[in-house]
Amino acid sequence: MEAAPDWLLLTHIHLDHAGAAGRLCRDYPRLKVFCCERAAAHLIAPEKLWQATAATLGEAMAAAYQPPLPVPASALVAREQLPPAWRVIDTPGHAAHHVSFLRRFAGRRLCFGGEALGVIPGDGVTSWFADGRWQGGIRPATPPRYVPEIGRESMKKLAAADWDLFCAGHFGASSDRTLPERALKQNLFWEETIAQTLQDGLSEDETVELLRREDPELANIARYAAGAQSREAYFLGNSVRGFARFLGRNV
Repeated sequence: MEAAPDWLLLTHIHLDHAGAAGRLCRDYPRLKVFCCERAAAHLIAPEKLWQATAATLGEAMAAAYQPPLPVPASALVAREQLPPAWRVIDTPGHAAHHVSFLRRFAGRRLCFGGEALGVIPGDGVTSWFADGRWQGGIRPATPPRYVPEIGRESMKKLAAADWDLFCAGHFGASSDRTLPERALKQNLFWEETIAQTLQDGLSEDETVELLRREDPELANIARYAAGAQSREAYFLGNSVRGFARFLGRNV
């Protein structure tokens, strides 16, 4: 007999991370769900979440997810109700409601960090790449309504946290303790570069191309298959917009 899951712990409620939460609650009525308290209302009534997804990703890409089912209010729990093995760290940035989780398991100190450090290279992960080869390099995950200072504070929290395996939403797990430092360095470089491209009048596409040339973390993209390069260019543009909209209000 299949064992039913007890808990669903969400780093954030973007549809690629939480879009199936309502369906899981339907299939497993005893499932308990935790997300940051400020996001819980959007799981109970996901209409605004769906509209925001379509606005951020475009209707065609949003349609691939399908509208989410609501999570019953009775399924949601507060952080003080979580099992004591789990520790929650508030890590806003990628989303204002983003959290990360720490716990020890099988002799390892695990950190489930969602996209707080961006898109990271898991140890040996190849499934995301059309050519089937492992590719290193961090890609920022800084979509619009991004505030760089807030994101960097979260990276510093994760740098100071006690973990030896970082489990990212994309792509897998890494034992590289330098990931937070690398993400911080990249984040600062992106803000400085995009501030300059805005002053110089470069377009979003031109800014993406400049970052691909100048950011060493993005060097491997040139070796991706054509379809994977197109996918990465789309998400790079989305991350550029996060900085550009912030800087447009602050430069």
